[in-house]
Amino acid sequence: ISANILFFEGNMRNLLITLSVILAFSLVSCSKSSKQSNAAENNNGNMVKELDSEQFMNLVGDYTGTEFKFIGQRPCIVDFYATWCGPCKALSPIIDEIAAEYDGKIDVYRVDIDKNEEISAAFGIQSVPTLIFIPVSGQPRSSVGLLPKETIKEAIALVFDIK
Repeated sequence: ISANILFFEGNMRNLLITLSVILAFSLVSCSKSSKQSNAAENNNGNMVKELDSEQFMNLVGDYTGTEFKFIGQRPCIVDFYATWCGPCKALSPIIDEIAAEYDGKIDVYRVDIDKNEEISAAFGIQSVPTLIFIPVSGQPRSSVGLLPKETIKEAIALVFDIK
């Protein structure tokens, strides 16, 4: 019996180590310096709009000056991502769900850092995914890495005062 218990404990320990490693890799962000050439589909939901620099200037604000001034009608989240980034791919459906749940309350946008390097540089994006939470008034706040949906909802409540 004691041999069976040791065998079970050893397998359980290996399982916990494996799960810890998987969790650690899923919570990391992709550094721009570790870019891989792995083109993937962009899973844009109907509620999330992909922005280029001109659209960003018209919908979010002028990022080229010394001070950013938000011009949107509602608070927004900007998801800075890359097609080659695994955590970005994992975050994409969560962002789509957030956009659907908060439709009419916040705007949700995506910016591909490889196609829009100027916007990325203006916001100091060094790793992806990076979410920028931009309130109608006040300073934008950012979060780097793959976040669970509940954490994003908590940030929306905190930064935008939206429940």
